[in-house]
Amino acid sequence: MPVQNTPCECPVPSAFMAASFAAKRAANEEAKSRLLRQYAISPSVNTLRTKRSPYRAMASPTRSISVASSPVPIMVMVSSPSYTSLPPTSDAFQWTTESWGAALRCLPLGIRARHLFTTRQLELSSPLHVRALAEAVDARAVAMVNQVHGREVVVVRKGSPIPDRRPEADALISDAPEVAIAVRAADCVPLLMADRVRGVVAAVHAGWRGTAARVSVAAVDALAREFGTRSNDLVVAIGPSIGACCYEVKPDLVDAFAAAGHERYLIDRWFLSPPPPRGSMTRAPLTLDVPRANLDQLILAGVPEDQIYSSGLCTAMHLEVLTSYRKEKEKAGRIAGAIRANA
Repeated sequence: MPVQNTPCECPVPSAFMAASFAAKRAANEEAKSRLLRQYAISPSVNTLRTKRSPYRAMASPTRSISVASSPVPIMVMVSSPSYTSLPPTSDAFQWTTESWGAALRCLPLGIRARHLFTTRQLELSSPLHVRALAEAVDARAVAMVNQVHGREVVVVRKGSPIPDRRPEADALISDAPEVAIAVRAADCVPLLMADRVRGVVAAVHAGWRGTAARVSVAAVDALAREFGTRSNDLVVAIGPSIGACCYEVKPDLVDAFAAAGHERYLIDRWFLSPPPPRGSMTRAPLTLDVPRANLDQLILAGVPEDQIYSSGLCTAMHLEVLTSYRKEKEKAGRIAGAIRANA
């Protein structure tokens, strides 16, 4: 089978791996200390920190439809369904117009690899739609997996054909510039990664189960094992997903994260329950911040925080553009995150 599930035989010399693991342990301790300090001094851990993008000035002259660069809504003329405007996103992201309609790209990641996040205009229900996705990132084909809410990683290698049957996994890594890799989501977190030195890439699907199982960290580890990637060379884009504003959960999810070995300070950071209004006996609903959890896990895995970019878009809040299983149930479509390796 040309597409191979990890783990597999390690191609990196053992001396290098030992030094890498020692350095990674030190980096993890430093990252953990930084997160603990942030948690201790922060008056609120409900939202991601807003970061000023160093690419804002560079991107402004080239943005044709970015709502972040203008206070006036931009009209997008497309076939049904039509959008009157696109929701604003962070400075590191830009709306673009593709053959099917709107798509979202991360500017810093775009310097390293061709990629995008689709909208509900591309239904991904036929080979024609998949071909349009491939063409949008200059690939001849798209490799996908049968997503099962776990932490398995599939390796797509240069020169290998795509199998007819999709393997069960929730992440893909690749060094093949002719083939894009993609994950689909309808509330879960789609993450795209690129190694700025080696040109290899990853696509990750992280729902709450995959997040509890650290699927994004599994992808980082697989990149290191298969292609020699160092975590501090990664640039990561976190695409649209359901936010803590809309993702109410039951207390048993807290137990699931604890059982998976996540430390208490992280669980308190990810699960949010605001105090009730004064005089009220009603307890506020418990919510889960899945994008924040994946961001923190990547930092602890050694990815620099200033190389991780979040779109900040909640799928449940923008149903005219995105899709949400929580809101639409079985009628929900899927968006995709697709990326291909550099030659």
